[in-house]
Amino acid sequence: PLFTADALRSPGAIPIFLSREELNACWAKSGRSLDSLPPLEECATDLRILIASTLSVADNWQPLLFLPPKSTTLLEKELAQKRERQEQVMLNMQRAKAIVDAEDASAQVHLKVHADDEPPALR
Repeated sequence: PLFTADALRSPGAIPIFLSREELNACWAKSGRSLDSLPPLEECATDLRILIASTLSVADNWQPLLFLPPKSTTLLEKELAQKRERQEQVMLNMQRAKAIVDAEDASAQVHLKVHADDEPPALR
């Protein structure tokens, strides 16, 4: 089910909530009393009904604003932070590998430069 309330609509947006709790929170945040929230029968709809209604009127889909639950946005933020940390670790590993590779290359060059040197004759 999807949830919406006509009182929350504006000319440019029709907020659609994925849970009744999110609708309740938005209703309260807008300064309205939860007692004034329309009954569930007036707020709940089915995705199929919404799609059929939207497709029956030209450009009726444009004002639809699907609002994800807070738990989803919190999870998305947490995953984004985790991705950033992983990217930073990978970058640090690449930098460390470049330093080690440069040191190894320098050592190899040093060995090659002195490879033709003959030791001094023993007396």
